[in-house]
This record gives sequence, C-alpha cells and structure tokens, in this order.
Amino acid sequence: MKLSKLDAAQRQLDVASNLFSNRGDRLALHTLAGAAEEILGKLLERAAQESVFEQMRVSAEQRFGRSITGSDLSGLVNKSRNSLKHANDPNEDPFEYDSDAAVAMFIRALVNYQLVTGSLTDPMEKALVALRHEYPKLVPNGT
Repeated sequence: MKLSKLDAAQRQLDVASNLFSNRGDRLALHTLAGAAEEILGKLLERAAQESVFEQMRVSAEQRFGRSITGSDLSGLVNKSRNSLKHANDPNEDPFEYDSDAAVAMFIRALVNYQLVTGSLTDPMEKALVALRHEYPKLVPNGT
C-alpha cells in the first residue's frame, strides 16, 4: 500500500483524536500525535510555511532576545516524545513521563494539520471540542 506522508499523518492524528476524545491512553496519544506533528512540520517546511514548532522558536527568540536554534528548543519541548521513541542510553530507563506533554504535542499536531490542509477531519473536530472543554484557557473558542 502506498501512502502519502499527509495521509499517514492524518491517520495517526485521527487515531490520536479518538484517543483524546475517549480519554484513552495518553502515552499512545503522545506517540501518535508526535509522529504526525513531525511529518506535518516537515510538510510545512517544504512549503516554506512556519510550523507551530518554528513559531515557538521565533517567539522564544523574541522573548529572550537571543538566538535559539531548533535543537535548543527541541531538547525542551520534545523531551517526552523522544523518550517514548528512543532507547539508546540505558541511563534513560526508566524515565519521567509528563502526560501534559501529550496534550501540548497533540495541540501542535492539530494546528500543523490545519495549517497544511486548511481544515480538520471529523475526529479532529470532535477532539477539539473535548480540548476546549477540558482546557478552556489553553484552547479558547474560535481557535
């Protein structure tokens, strides 16, 4: 079966959306959303558009008045995602997991998907309603 990267990201994000809407496993949600967010970020980069990650990097530079590389920021905001997908260092086992990082990654993936496609799928829309209910200050109406 041949898939486009966008199709793969959409399928990952739809499953992540269903997990969020049904209060499913946050670790699985994080892994799926993280994979989709990474693909979508690269698709935006190819199209010369800013991903949420790049917007965060630029905002951090402005806030702190110094140059911040993608690697600098990635170490902070992708730490949980990277802990879920790598097992190179035995000193990293066990690791601390922050389930709130799953929600942040999920939001990044949803925004990137909307930036790439201009819309959200039905499962993503349903999850957005649940996000607004659970995190009204983080995801206000009209977003």
